[in-house]
Amino acid sequence: MTLGKYIFSMIFVSAICWGCWIVVLYMIDPFNAGVLGFVFFYLTFAFALTSSFSVFGLVFRLWFVKNQLAVKQVATALRQGIWFALLVIVSLILFSHSLLFWWNGLLLIAILAMLEFFFLSKDHRDHVSSFDSNGY
Repeated sequence: MTLGKYIFSMIFVSAICWGCWIVVLYMIDPFNAGVLGFVFFYLTFAFALTSSFSVFGLVFRLWFVKNQLAVKQVATALRQGIWFALLVIVSLILFSHSLLFWWNGLLLIAILAMLEFFFLSKDHRDHVSSFDSNGY
């Protein structure tokens, strides 16, 4: 699959996810649906956010990061889209239970930043070790 087809399909998937979220938002009554209604709300919203953040992140990375393979940029943009969506979803859940405080938000950001640094260091170690095994 070419990069253009990937971006087009991700935009298409993002539009479908946002459509599903809007259907859930308008068609499900949260007072009568119970837990399942909230699960559908947060799940469709998470997919919509992840796909949108991934597309925006990929376009941003393609525009500003020129020295990296497109496959790496796609993987990084998708991973960071998941982190941003997780940040929004967990913040909304904490807010809905009146548990979102500034220190909770900072702790959540710190945890997600550490996870991202772990993946970045793992990618860097894999890149360095592949050069070492080839004798460079």
